[in-house]
Amino acid sequence: MTTRIAYFRLPADLLDRLDLAIRRMGYPSRSDYFTACALVTLHQPGETAEQLDPQTTCWITATVATAETLSRELFALIKTISHSVLAVKGVTAAWRHTGDILRRELYQRTGIWATDQEICRELKAYEIVHHTEFLYQRSSVLAEQHGIAPGRRTDT
Repeated sequence: MTTRIAYFRLPADLLDRLDLAIRRMGYPSRSDYFTACALVTLHQPGETAEQLDPQTTCWITATVATAETLSRELFALIKTISHSVLAVKGVTAAWRHTGDILRRELYQRTGIWATDQEICRELKAYEIVHHTEFLYQRSSVLAEQHGIAPGRRTDT
């Protein structure tokens, strides 16, 4: 079998996240990871089982489940632990004040020790999903701090 080289472009931050995910999944290199992706992409589920040994198939299934668990549980923890800080102060403050708590709680729930990048990525995702809600919360907190009643204009 002849090996060919394939190139692709990714923004630096995505490539860093991808490298982290590849290492977390246990692949020794990007090449090994993309080879596995190609095998899964090109083979039907029944054929894939014949092409990949049972241990690899189990491992891929477990890896995908772990990544989904990490994201789902971290999102739930952010909702209960970081929501208020994130709403009013943003990602940086939420990370600074609740990052270690999120990491410990996640580990206690799942046995997964999240990296700083994984926690920050989920905080940013949570902020994006709740952007409109946070906009109103920030506005009401700031208006209250400045003594402005909701809906009352002060420039007239």
